[in-house]
Amino acid sequence: MRKITLFLMSLFLTVGAMAQMPAGYFAGSEVTFTNIQKDGTTKYTLYINESNELALSTSSAEELGGAAKFFCEKRANNKYSFYNREKELYLIWRGKGAGYNSDEGVLDEYNATYCDWTINAGAVISETQTYFFVGKRSNGTNDGTLVVMKSNGVFDAWGNTQALSDTYSNLYDIQVVNREYVADASAFENGKIYTFVTARGWMGAKDGNNNVISTAKTSHNLTGDKASPNFQWAVFQSENGNYYLYNIGKGMFMGVQASNNASVPFVASPTGKNLTFKVSSNLEYPIMFSTNNAAVVNHSTSYGDGCISWTGGWGTLNDTGSNHKVEVVGNVADEVLAKIEKLVAAREIGYFRLKGISGNYIDASSIYNNATAKTGQMSMKSDADCNLAGTIFYFDDDSRFLNYATGTYTKDTREIGAINDGTKSVWTVGISSRDSEKFELTDISTTGSKNLHDNSGNRADKCSSVCGNRHDFTLEKVEALPVTISAAKYATFYAPVAVKVASGVTAYTVTVDAVNNRVELNEIDGVIPANTGVVLYSETAGTYDFAITEDVEAIEGNALRGSAAATYYTTAGTYYALGLVDGKVGFYKDAFNNGRFQNNSHKAYLYVANASNAASYSFRFPGTTGVEEVVVENEVNAIYDLTGRRVSEITEAGIYIVNGKKVLVK
Repeated sequence: MRKITLFLMSLFLTVGAMAQMPAGYFAGSEVTFTNIQKDGTTKYTLYINESNELALSTSSAEELGGAAKFFCEKRANNKYSFYNREKELYLIWRGKGAGYNSDEGVLDEYNATYCDWTINAGAVISETQTYFFVGKRSNGTNDGTLVVMKSNGVFDAWGNTQALSDTYSNLYDIQVVNREYVADASAFENGKIYTFVTARGWMGAKDGNNNVISTAKTSHNLTGDKASPNFQWAVFQSENGNYYLYNIGKGMFMGVQASNNASVPFVASPTGKNLTFKVSSNLEYPIMFSTNNAAVVNHSTSYGDGCISWTGGWGTLNDTGSNHKVEVVGNVADEVLAKIEKLVAAREIGYFRLKGISGNYIDASSIYNNATAKTGQMSMKSDADCNLAGTIFYFDDDSRFLNYATGTYTKDTREIGAINDGTKSVWTVGISSRDSEKFELTDISTTGSKNLHDNSGNRADKCSSVCGNRHDFTLEKVEALPVTISAAKYATFYAPVAVKVASGVTAYTVTVDAVNNRVELNEIDGVIPANTGVVLYSETAGTYDFAITEDVEAIEGNALRGSAAATYYTTAGTYYALGLVDGKVGFYKDAFNNGRFQNNSHKAYLYVANASNAASYSFRFPGTTGVEEVVVENEVNAIYDLTGRRVSEITEAGIYIVNGKKVLVK
C-alpha cells in the first residue's frame, strides 16, 4: 500500500466559485463529491461506508468526515486518481472483460492500470458548474462514466453510451476541502521536502553540473522523478525571516542573483541574498520566486548551461516557466535539517570573531610583520593582545566579509584589502568534518579555492591542501559594537544593523537649515535603526558598547548618510565631515582631495545635494530658537542655567551660560 504524507493547507471554496476553475485545479486537493442526484431531486454525498463500498448519503461531507474526502492526484496525460486516506483505497473503474462479469465502480488498494479518470465539465445546474468522470476500462479504453445505478444507493459504473440526461445522473459538484499545494510562502515548513514543478518541467540538479537544472530542457538527459532526491528541496526559513532553498540530492543551496538571463548556481553555503516568494495568478501553479522582486526564476526550454535562469519581472505572472506547483513529498532527515540550520545560522551571524585552533583571533588591524609575509597579511593574537575592533568581521550580501576596525574587505584569503579594493574574497562557510562545532571558511574567488588557515597561532594564512584542524575556526557572535567618542565629545556612527544607544551617550539624527548654515540635532530614543547615520554625544570620552538589537522603523528626513565599509565617494553633491576646527564642532566641507571624499568605517557624513558654498554647518540643539545660536566654542561645551546648575542640553526657552557667554533662547 502506498502511503501519502502531505502538508495540508486549508483553502475552503464555495461551490459557486468552482464555476471558474479548470479541472486541473483539483489536482493536489482533497475534494468531496456533492449534489449527486440519484432520483433527480434528492441530493447526495459520495462516501465510503463501513463495508468499504462506495455509497451515497444525504448527510453533508462535513458530517461524513474523512470517509467523504478524496485526494485528487494528477497523473500522466491529464488523468486523475482519487484516493481516500481514511480507508487507504483508490476509486477505480473496471469494466467488462478480463474476468469481470459486470460494470463496477469499485475501490482498490492500488491498481495503476484502472485508477485513471478523466475530468470533464458537465452541464450547469443552478448556475453551478458540475463535472462527470470517465474511467479506464480493462480493455484500455476511457469510456467508463461513473453513475448511480442501484436503488440501494451503492455506486456502480456505466458505459459512456448513457446520455447526461439519463434518470441516473452522472453530474456532480466538486467541493475543494483542502488545497494541498503550497500557495503562499507562509505555508512552508522547516523540515518538509517539496518539489517545484512548472508546466514545463521540474526544478532539480544533475550530477556533475553546478547549476540548477530543469527537465524543461531535454538535452540535459535528466533521469528520475519527484521521488528522486535531486528534484527534492527543503525550504528553510531562518529566525530573521529569510528563505533559503536546499537541494536534498545535491546537498547544496540554491544560489541567488539579481541579473536577468543568468544561470542559477548551486552554492555550498547560503548567500546573503535570500528568496522572495509571491503568489501568481495561475491557480494550478501558484508560486513564483525571486531574489529581489525584479528577476524571477524561470524554466527555460532553451537557456544555456543552467537551463533555469533569472528572467523578466514580477509582472510576468502567467509565464509557464515561472509559475510553480509546490507539493510536499516527505520530511527532511534530522541530520540534514541540523546541517541546514547550522549553516544558515553561521551565514546570518551578523558581526562575528574568528577564533583559530590555537586559541588566537584573526586581527585585521594588526598586520603580520615578516619578510616572507604578503602585504596586508593578517595577524592572529590572543584575546588579551588583540585589538577588539580589529577582530570583528561582518558578512555582506555578496558573501564577503568586512573588518569593523579597518572598514576594508579580506582579499586573497589571508590579507586585508585597501579602501575600495576591487579584489574582495567571496566566502563559503562549511561545517568542519573534524569538529561539527567548528567551521571551514573557503575563498571561492581564488583559483582552486583556498581555505583560511591558522598558521601556528601568529598569522592568518591560506591553504589549498588538507591542513588538518588548522582549517577549523569558531565563529563567535558579536553582541555589541564598540564605538569610541573622543575628547571632543562628539562622534558619528553608522551600521547595517540596529543598535541600542549606550548608557551615557545621546544619539541624534540631523535636519539641514541651509539658510542659516546649520543642522538641527534630533534626539533618538533608545534604538538607532539599521542603516541610519547619527551624531553621538557624551560628556565623558571613551569607548562605549552599542548592543545589537532587533530593527525598528526607519527615521524619515535624516540628512546623514553612512557606510559600513571605508568608502570613497566621487558623485555630485557636497560632502561634510564631522570635525573640530578652532574649538568648534560641526560638519565641515571636505576638501574632496584627489576628486573624492573618504568616509571611514561605520561612520556617517552630511550630504547636501546642490549645496551652497557654506564652509561648515554648525550645531543647533533641540528647542533652541533664540536670537543667538548656541555653538560649541571649544571642547568643553559647558552649559549652565542661571541657578548655576549644569545641563547637558537646552530643552526650553530661557537664559543660559554657554562656555562663559550669556545666551538668550526664546
